[in-house]
Amino acid sequence: MAAGIVRKVGTYRIGRLLVDEQARRVSVDGNELPVQPKVFDLLVYLVRHAGEAVSQDQLLEAVWGRTVASDTVVAVAMRKLRRLLESEGGLDDAIATVRGVGYRFDAPVDWAASQGSGQPYGIDWRLAALAVVAIVGLVFGLQALKPTPAAPPRIALVELDNATGDADLDWARAGGAALIAQELARRGVEVVTPREMDRLQAAPHERIDALAAARLTGAETVYRPRLLVEPDGYRLEMRSLAAGNEPLFAVSGSDPAGLSLAMAGLMAEGLRAPLPSPAGNKLNNPFLAEAYARAFHHMQLGEFQAARELYDYLLREAPDYHWARYQLAILLRNVGEHQAARELLEGLLAESLNDPRLEASVLTTMGNQYWFAGEMDQAEKAYLAARDVFVKLGANDSLADITANLGMLASSQGEFERGERLLVEAIESYRLRGNRIKQARAQHNLGYHYVKRGLDDPAMLHLGQAYEVRLGMGLRDQAASTLSALGELALRQGRLAEGSAMLEEALALYAETGNERGRGIVLADLAHAAQRRGDYRQARDLATESLVLARTRGETAGVAQTTLSIGRSLRALEDWRGAEAYFSEAAEAYDFIDNEQGRIVVLAEKVRLGLDRGQEVEALLEELDLRTLAFDDPRLRQIYQALFFRAGLSAQPWPDLERRVDELLAGIDVDTSSGADLIVEIAASLHRLDPGHSLLLRLNPMLADWAPRHFPAARLLWVTAADQASCRRAENALDDLRGEAWRIELPPSDRCSPTSQVQ
Repeated sequence: MAAGIVRKVGTYRIGRLLVDEQARRVSVDGNELPVQPKVFDLLVYLVRHAGEAVSQDQLLEAVWGRTVASDTVVAVAMRKLRRLLESEGGLDDAIATVRGVGYRFDAPVDWAASQGSGQPYGIDWRLAALAVVAIVGLVFGLQALKPTPAAPPRIALVELDNATGDADLDWARAGGAALIAQELARRGVEVVTPREMDRLQAAPHERIDALAAARLTGAETVYRPRLLVEPDGYRLEMRSLAAGNEPLFAVSGSDPAGLSLAMAGLMAEGLRAPLPSPAGNKLNNPFLAEAYARAFHHMQLGEFQAARELYDYLLREAPDYHWARYQLAILLRNVGEHQAARELLEGLLAESLNDPRLEASVLTTMGNQYWFAGEMDQAEKAYLAARDVFVKLGANDSLADITANLGMLASSQGEFERGERLLVEAIESYRLRGNRIKQARAQHNLGYHYVKRGLDDPAMLHLGQAYEVRLGMGLRDQAASTLSALGELALRQGRLAEGSAMLEEALALYAETGNERGRGIVLADLAHAAQRRGDYRQARDLATESLVLARTRGETAGVAQTTLSIGRSLRALEDWRGAEAYFSEAAEAYDFIDNEQGRIVVLAEKVRLGLDRGQEVEALLEELDLRTLAFDDPRLRQIYQALFFRAGLSAQPWPDLERRVDELLAGIDVDTSSGADLIVEIAASLHRLDPGHSLLLRLNPMLADWAPRHFPAARLLWVTAADQASCRRAENALDDLRGEAWRIELPPSDRCSPTSQVQ
């Protein structure tokens, strides 16, 4: 056999992973990794068909032998395999999704790495090792000779000072400064824009000066442009706020917009901007440059119609000025015309932009559009493409932004380990550059990531730190977002009053800042709080208001969550048909965004609805069994087990009932509201079987613990109370949760009477 050709045997290396097919073992550096059998079989099949597009039907037939009918198991196993290849193998793009077909394994497979078997014939591995060492040494030696690239300059820019006395030039305050900031960014200078500086300085109690605000972003210098009148026109000067009154840069001319562009060029040279001026997308016509600046000025003031007319004029006169098209897309998104904005962005991506900064900006914004629409694969592709551009530009802050976005995207798809790794990487990047604002943002996202994973302690730590930073800097909108997440966490822990107060405060902050998206999220959380209090009509109304906002924004994930919430409220109100309709809509939305966890939760609600209505749920339970096994989440598995218990009791009592209850209780975290839900599910099932069942005595203390913060627990404690002490606890809890309303709504208890307790 020729040198360099290897035999394909059952042991090979993929990235850092060593795979031994015969022993069914996957290891890294000699340490064996736990891999589920079907995930291992899936890996072997894909390796044997590397480079080929294989369909889900092929995988079902080859790996599962058609023992299951649903392709959900393929998607779940694929997600786990990708996670293994990324986190342990160091391979981020090993498996490609082939649209409309299936999957393709693209990672290189080293068949020579079999630890003794399958080595290449005709090659002395010792000589090869020496050669590798020599090459590595040469590479590192050359790297050491290369100069370390300097970090790009980072500055802050405040609004232009119109010192001409001419109010007709006030558009230059925001518009002229925007032209300077945009052109500097295209040359590789990291700019904290005047708009960002204004936000930082607008603290709720006391304003901070521009120098203090800039320090929060890691900016090195703060510049203020100043426009003055000269005998023959205008003079634009650029001063450093820390260097006195002497201008560092100055240009003269007849039009302020042209002077702004000239100033950007002059500053880029003075700051030693790392990138040359892009060849395309320049506004050489002074009238068009002024129109662009005026449009930006109107955007800042919220005068969207005036801005739109100017962008339309610009694109009629200069159809190839892509920055105007990009800004128009941003405007359309701000006014809720998401489809029109998306079409503009997609049209830009089809163009030869000849401007890396614009290309990266369009890709990032397009990624956001895809994400909000639930198209997660497309969002990730856009972010990764933007990341490649930012790497070439050396735009460190923008690169960290993309890393943080990718982290949140991974977490939203259940890839928690990858999401956490990317978010921590972004936080460290911001920390090294002293950008406390974005560090707080990434820390908020990491805290929310822990909320979704059910890790309360690290969630509270990171969210609390992010909230203190944001509130201290006067960033009310961002502080509201973090406060909302803390409120959501409090609700989950059963701190109902505290969580509701946090959410109400966050809602008020969002109302002040005009953030409709934030309002919609908080309204959904308040609906959840109302459900916990047992006020299902208020919960329905709050969730419906949130649903309207989510539909207006075109956010499929928000639609999924709010329709699920409305369905739950309607089920509690015994509006069976209404609940069924909303659960179906939630299922469709989760299908659209490919969220398997959401699909499982909706399926569980459909089982509950069927049991409430006395319908046959065997087929739904079988599907729930299959999906929870495949998804491999203990909390979802416990939901299935509790529902299976309830369905079984309604058919015929089990002879080993006590053992089954013991097994169910052993896996439940009774300190969380989701655990309380399951306790109520089990207790209610036993009560339906026998109101005086002896096992209820074991569950009553758990119900009593949750009763003050969880209406279903309080209601069941009232119905099943074994003594007067339990009656008093139930009544006090119901009074706190629902006021006097519960006395009318709840049926009388066998052992308790509201009138007898009011002494």
